[in-house]
Amino acid sequence: MFAFLDVTIGGSKIGRIVLQLDNVNCPLASTNFLNLCNQVGKTFHSKEYGDIKLTYQGIRFHRIMKNFIVQAGDLVFGRDDSFNQEQVGGGGVSTYINDLSNNEKGPIYGKFDDEALDNNPVSKFDRPFVLAMANSGPNSNSSQFFITTYPCPHLQGKHTAFGSVVHGKSVVRDIEKVDTTKENNSPLQPVVIVACGEWKEGDPVPVFNCSNSQIGGDVFEEYPDDDDNFDKDSLEKALEAVEIIKESGSLLFKQNQIQNALFKYKKSYRYLNEFSPDQDQSPQLYNRFLALKKKLYLNLSLVYYRLGQFSRARDYAEYLLEMEDNQAITDKDRAKAFFRKGLAQIALNDFENGLHALKAAQDLTPTDSMISNEILKASKSFELFKKREKNKLEAFFK
Repeated sequence: MFAFLDVTIGGSKIGRIVLQLDNVNCPLASTNFLNLCNQVGKTFHSKEYGDIKLTYQGIRFHRIMKNFIVQAGDLVFGRDDSFNQEQVGGGGVSTYINDLSNNEKGPIYGKFDDEALDNNPVSKFDRPFVLAMANSGPNSNSSQFFITTYPCPHLQGKHTAFGSVVHGKSVVRDIEKVDTTKENNSPLQPVVIVACGEWKEGDPVPVFNCSNSQIGGDVFEEYPDDDDNFDKDSLEKALEAVEIIKESGSLLFKQNQIQNALFKYKKSYRYLNEFSPDQDQSPQLYNRFLALKKKLYLNLSLVYYRLGQFSRARDYAEYLLEMEDNQAITDKDRAKAFFRKGLAQIALNDFENGLHALKAAQDLTPTDSMISNEILKASKSFELFKKREKNKLEAFFK
């Protein structure tokens, strides 16, 4: 049994979280959660609050605690179009109630009991990405839920853990990174569930903050701490993962999927920074690390330039030129970096520095006609730019 939540942050699409629900050990919590994902358009009339929409669609994540949890599901005070900052976290409506007096369980709106607090082998709090019910004490579950972002063994026995994230871990991480208030851990920009429902094997898992393409063999999670596909204690295996992810980006680049290539290169760089070999203890791995680093700097500079993000393109070219171990960088590498830096600076109308960088590239590879052509074009553009600026000044002082 699976459910999905599509999330936006500050109005921007982030992606889909797919959750596997443990309806064997926790049938009440799982059925209730799936009901609230599916029941778009259904309402429950409360004497105190009037009609309450019985769906997670339009609900905000109202509590975000880094290295702990992200929480949502307040159907009373947590709806995006009527969000109540003062009372959010204090409301909830379920699709189940456990009537202990008659020993009956059924689809009556209210609270329901905890389930499998100590003997649930599927959903223990010994890892991140566990889905659990938020409560206000024993047997007080309704609609509020949270997803852990770090192992939380101290929650065992206190909250019903009834599922886990199987896709979209990077979406949870992006939610976790949202800035919050110090007082109540409330996000400073709205994090909204804009769509939800039941998910079945083969259904899409759209993401907008990364690329989930497995081209080139990239089966790794967006963040290395969340991945179980390689031995994190082996630098050799870690660098193999870096190479696979980088190659995935290059294959996407060849398909002209520039934004997805950028996602892959950034992911590869994230993995690379997580596993840095010691130069003295592992000189061969260290040299391999440097070779990957310089390739990623050049690739990132190129894709940022292609996407029109010229400042970032310039920055990554400069990162390569500033690398401490210059023996790892060939004249060809430096020429590429100067060339991309120059093009980016010219695109930013920084003609003088751009021409200086292009000429530095030309000094390293004097027979490269592409560099010569770009210098000629940039020189003409610079002259036109100076002429326009001169005309503006003259018109201003007339």
